[in-house]
Amino acid sequence: MKSTRIRVRHTDRQRHGMANLHCFLQKIFVFVNRVANTERPMGVWMYRYSWIFAILVLANSSSSVGATQCTKDIGPDDFCGSYRADPKTTYLKASDGTMVPFEHVGGVSDLLGRLLPSDDAMREKYDWGISSAPGDRVPEELRNVQLDAYIVAVKPCEDDRDYHVIIKDENADEYMNVEVSGLPTNGVGLADFKRARGEIESVLTDANSSSTCGRYNKPDQPIHVRIEGSVYFDGDHRAGCQSGCPGPSYAKPSTVWEIHPVYSVTEIP
Repeated sequence: MKSTRIRVRHTDRQRHGMANLHCFLQKIFVFVNRVANTERPMGVWMYRYSWIFAILVLANSSSSVGATQCTKDIGPDDFCGSYRADPKTTYLKASDGTMVPFEHVGGVSDLLGRLLPSDDAMREKYDWGISSAPGDRVPEELRNVQLDAYIVAVKPCEDDRDYHVIIKDENADEYMNVEVSGLPTNGVGLADFKRARGEIESVLTDANSSSTCGRYNKPDQPIHVRIEGSVYFDGDHRAGCQSGCPGPSYAKPSTVWEIHPVYSVTEIP
């Protein structure tokens, strides 16, 4: 049984970059405010007239937002990230090319509490810098899992073309980010990635409105789903903070462990 919960247009690329534009403007205003606080004449002038700059940028956004989102000459659904791109766009498979069997776990709390190391342990063991993070999956990430959970938020139109999906157990407030990846540009496993994107879009339904692009959207009711995918430690992020950390304010994961890429999303009636 499906109902209209969240409406998404994932092909309107100019609207996709609005979140980046707002973030850029926020940084400009913070900088201008700091300069103005020095009481230097130039700083005061910048503060007084910064609103004119904001209007000019917004007026130009119809032509520039798409460019700030992704400058690569690739398809609109192709993965456009760079940090640890291989694990993000590769399912964990055996040497014969078949998927490593999915281990069914009892839910988000079971996965995080029983099977995966803590964030602190992972940060102590590995360097997660932008240019120094492991290129391949580390041993702790060599696991495919299957779990039943509830979708409580989803953010389409990410810069890298991933869907960010926040899930939780039915009777617990421990959240986790799972990501349906953009399509691999090398074409490996392309059919499975297309299928997974189709599944999340089918679960969310009515993919014909851009009103939800670039921000987290809360479904009318949590959506009960079964998720399969490969675990991944997103070490370039922090968890739990209100600004810059994955998740909306009402559903912040306390970990950067993810299921990423998601292999399948099936709604449970």
